[in-house]
Order: sequence, then structure tokens, then C-alpha cells
Amino acid sequence: MWTTDLLPGFCMGQFRTMLGIGSPRKEVMRSAILTGLIMIYVVYTAFYFHVDVYLLNDRITFYDTLEGIANVELDGYRMAIGVLFILWIYLNATSRIEIVWSIILICVLACSYLPNFGILSDLVAVVSLPAILSVIQVKKLMQHGKTAKNSNSLAINYLVIIGTGLATISICISLLEGRVLAFTDVVNPFLIFHIVLAHFTPFMMFLCIFSTLLCLICTPIIRKGGLIKYLRLDNSSCVLRAQLVYTILIAIMLLTIVLVTIPHLNPARQDHPSVSVDIVYYERWFAQLQNSTDLSQFLNSLFIEISGGDRPLSLLLMLPVANLYPNDLPLSLELIMPPILASSLVLVMFLLTRELTRNDGIALLSSFLTAISFQVLVGTYSGYYANWIGLIVMYFLFIFLVRYLRNPRNHLALFLFTALIASLLFIHSYSWSIAVVFTLVFVLVSYFKKVFNNRRIVVMVCLILLSLVVFDLAKSSMGIGSGALGRNLFTLERTGSGLDQVENRWSNLVRTVQVYVGGIYGNPIFLSLAFMGCIILFYNSNRRYTSQFVLIFFSLGILPLFFGDREILARIIYVMPFQIPASVAIFWIQRRGVLGLATGVTLVLFVLAGSIRFATNI
Repeated sequence: MWTTDLLPGFCMGQFRTMLGIGSPRKEVMRSAILTGLIMIYVVYTAFYFHVDVYLLNDRITFYDTLEGIANVELDGYRMAIGVLFILWIYLNATSRIEIVWSIILICVLACSYLPNFGILSDLVAVVSLPAILSVIQVKKLMQHGKTAKNSNSLAINYLVIIGTGLATISICISLLEGRVLAFTDVVNPFLIFHIVLAHFTPFMMFLCIFSTLLCLICTPIIRKGGLIKYLRLDNSSCVLRAQLVYTILIAIMLLTIVLVTIPHLNPARQDHPSVSVDIVYYERWFAQLQNSTDLSQFLNSLFIEISGGDRPLSLLLMLPVANLYPNDLPLSLELIMPPILASSLVLVMFLLTRELTRNDGIALLSSFLTAISFQVLVGTYSGYYANWIGLIVMYFLFIFLVRYLRNPRNHLALFLFTALIASLLFIHSYSWSIAVVFTLVFVLVSYFKKVFNNRRIVVMVCLILLSLVVFDLAKSSMGIGSGALGRNLFTLERTGSGLDQVENRWSNLVRTVQVYVGGIYGNPIFLSLAFMGCIILFYNSNRRYTSQFVLIFFSLGILPLFFGDREILARIIYVMPFQIPASVAIFWIQRRGVLGLATGVTLVLFVLAGSIRFATNI
């Protein structure tokens, strides 16, 4: 089992070790002081620099600064930082020189709180943590090869424990709160740290999209510093007992069903009876289908009139659900479709990740992150039902594409890939366009990177894609719908995509991540894990299919970032498999011993807490 060797970390003895029981008293005090300083410093700097925040509250995204949410006096924070700074300096001073410097710093700090030195006190508070971290790093370099002194390593343990507690409290508050929290309510201690970190989510999304380019630029530095060895994943594949895998997978699917049901329990639902934003379109479309007088009119509405015929199979698949409660169509769709689609997406993502990584542990992590991902939350909030179905089919066809690339003699995989990508054209034309572009780039790059050496594979895949493009153009020219390519060109023209969007690239990214669809894309820990996973995959040649798949998918966001508007960028981000690199990052972290396992659990709880907070406000 992939965590069997780390299970003793949950026992009381390991927990006592993490708390520092048995460690030198000075080390425990230094680490505790540093932990408190870090947490207070994060909040203080966010208030001091007037960090702007976007907060989803009862389906409305509010924009404000942090002090607009919580009225906090900074004098207390400055005083707390100053006291902790003095104590840390005192406890770390060992030699005479260090003692002299400590006395000087203490005097400067004391003077900074005099009436006419307010700016100096702010300066001391701002530079306190960077100064401490610099001192720790310098001492570590000076003690290289010697026994480490003045260790502050327990601070990481304390941060992990406190983070676990904050995330758990946040989950309980979000689920048990009997009313909708007002925007100015800050009863959730996790929320402050979450919205402060969410301020940086556009930058994190930027890093994910440009992860390949950044890794290429930084490779010489990383190789020279000998850091690549720390980014290695285990070469051995992880295979669990089938019964255990199925049990965990079913539990994750049940969790997904619970998550998409939470919005229906919102106590303020009387103000907005519909959970999904796009439900009004489906209500109109199904009414048109149900009012058809004969089969010819029904097919004409399905393949030509409704949304230009870009999703006939999706509507056909959803029609039985719509007919369950024809007098209350929104209720039937919103109660039944999200649980079906969310659990299906979890299953397909598990299969895709296992096919790419050959690792059951990473695959289960990926399926769990899918359950709490923004793909599920955005699909529920926005009502992207056709897009959701298209996403499931897209990921499913990639499974057979990878199988065919691994084994060119697997003709069944090639047939299923062809059938699925052809059906995707009638399920959701935008998803089909993305699938075609990605497949072409993925196959060509993988061939030139020597991931596989069979030129026949490239020819066969290119012929299939070309045939589908020709079919789409022919269908459009015969008046059977507008065609996927035609709709894409129309969308680009309608949204004003092009060179004019270059100057708006950063504002578009900010609005897409923090405002569009309620800012659900802005889960800071999720995006950070995804970027970390991209770095790990880039430097692991034994995961070539996984790295090529993930990095190419993320790189598809470069053009929309520069030349697309918010709508196009959001659609591209929605189909990116962030959960695959994020699960790789968590798997890598939890292999770092007991502390790594505890850190992995904390990070997952952070993502879960953020997702539940979003779910209770949509």
C-alpha cells in the first residue's frame, strides 16, 4: 500500500514527536515563537498593504480591501510582532557578536515605538520575518556539514498542526452555520488566510499556464544547485488491491454527491430558487423540444435551431431527466444532473490518471481532488451541463488515445478513441475543438520528444482529426447546424478576441480567476499544488506520458491568456486537468516521512475547506 509505511505517523507517539515533546526546551520555544510570528505577520502585512480581496458570499462576489471585511487595529499586531521578534533574537543569540547585534536590534526596535517613529515601527514589523528567515538560511549555510544548532524545524510541524485545525474548524462552520454569513462577518479563522492567499491566485494561474517555459528557463539553475534529485518520484508503480481501490473510489463518489447537494441546503435559497445560472437556457431549450409536434420538428430543433446545433447529444441524454418533473424542470435538472455528472467525472479522472501514471495512489488522490475541484463547483454553479458531459467524454477518449500510443496494435483503443471524439462533436462543440487541438499537439510533441517512435501513429491520428474537421465543415455547409469551427470563429469575433486583448491580459486573468463564476477558480492551495506538480513532472523522465499530457494541456492557455477575453479563458481553464499535477504534488509530499504525510493531509483539508466554503455560497 502506498502509505503503509507511514501509517505509524498517526499514532500518539509520532504526534508527540511533532509537538516537540522530548526536544530541547529552547528549540521548542524558538519554533513556537517563529510559528506565531509567521501567522501574525501574514495577517499584518495583508492589512498593511491594503490587499484587495474578492469574496463570494451568497452567490455575489464582493470586492473590497481586507480592512473592509475586518476592522483591525494594526498597533496590536505591530506590538505582537515586535515582542516575538525580540524573543526570537534573544533565544537565538549564542556568540558574543550575535549578542551585541541582538542588543542593537532590540534598541532599534524599542526606539521604533516612540511617538515620533511610527514609520520605523512599520518598517521593523515588515522586515521582521524576512530578516529571521535570512538569519536561519545563513546559519544553515555556515553549519553545512556540522551538527545543526539553533534549529527552528519544529515551526513547520506547528504550522501543519494549526493549519489542520483551522481547516477543520472552517469545514464545521461552513456546514453547521444556520444562516448565511454577512460579508463583514469574520467568524471563520480559516477565511482570513484563505482570502489573503487568494489575492495571489491570478499569479498562481499564470505560473501554471507558463510552467513549461519557466521550467525550461530555470533548468540550468536547478541542475547546478543539485535540486533535481529532490524532485524525483518513485520509479515503482503503485498497485493496490482492487477491493480497496473500489471501496475508496465509491466513497469519493459519494462525497462528490454530497458536495453538489450542499448548495440546495443554503438557508437563503428563497432569494434565488435556482442553483445553476444557465438553467434558464435549458428550461427554454427543453420546452422547445417538448413542444415539437413531430419527429422532423424535434430533430430540426435538436440539431439546427437550439444553440446552433452545438450540443444535440447532450440535450438528448438529459431529456429523460428533464421529463421526470416536466412541470418543474429546474428542480429535476439541478437535483439529478450534478450528482450524476460529478460522480462520473471522478470515475473517469481516476481511470485517466491511472492510465497516465500507472499508480493507484496518485489516481485515487486525483479522483478525490476532482470531487472537490472547481470543475465540479463551477459546473454546479453555472449549470455547464453540456460542457460537463463534454469534459467527461474528452477525458474518457484520452484514456484510449494513451493506450493506443503505448500499443499501436491496440485497434480497439483506436476505434473507441475515434468514436468518442466523433460523438464529442455532437455533445459540446467547444469541447470538441479543444480536444482536437490538444490531441494534435500532444501526439506531434510526443513523437518529436521520442515518447513513442511509431510514425504510423501520427499518420493515423492526423487522418482521424482531419476527417472530423472536413465532416464538420461539410455539415455546416449543408445547413446542419453552424459547425464547431464556425461557432468558434463567431465566438472569437463576438468577444473581441485578438490583438486588442493583449493590453487587457492581466485584468482578464484577474477577473477570470477571482470574479468570473463566483471566483471559484481562485482556490490558492489547489493552484499552488498544481504548479508544484508541473515542476515535479517536468523533471521526471520516467513519467513522460503524464508530463507531456499535463504540460501541453496547461500550455494551451497561453494563446487565450494573451488574445482571448474572460469567457474564452475561463472555458479553457475549465477543461484543464489541474487535479493530475496536484495529486502528483501531494503524493510527492506525503513520501517525505511523517511530517510529509501530515503536510499532505493539511493541504488536502485546505482545498476541501475552500471548496465547501464555495459550495455553501452558491
